Amino acid sequence: MLDLISRCNIRNDTIFLREPEKLLFGTWEYHGTDFKADMAKMAADAKNQDWWTLTIPCQRPFESRGEGDDGGGVPPRLRGRRSPARRARARPRSRRRG
Repeated sequence: MLDLISRCNIRNDTIFLREPEKLLFGTWEYHGTDFKADMAKMAADAKNQDWWTLTIPCQRPFESRGEGDDGGGVPPRLRGRRSPARRARARPRSRRRG
């Protein structure tokens, strides 16, 4: 699974457990250029499909989630966007002449 995550351009994948609520959550950073293609690659992987068969039934959305919210709390209009710092790093830098 770690190799697949890496091949899908995900870095710093971290999972946390908050006690005593037993709330499991994770964060990760996307470093690729084609999010939809990378997520399709992940979804098509047979081992990942087996993993999801085991783990998806264990997930419950927050009761407070809104319509169209995937449960992660990120508004639909912001999903898949780069952070301002990532956008700045992705811009080509101009060369100074003279």
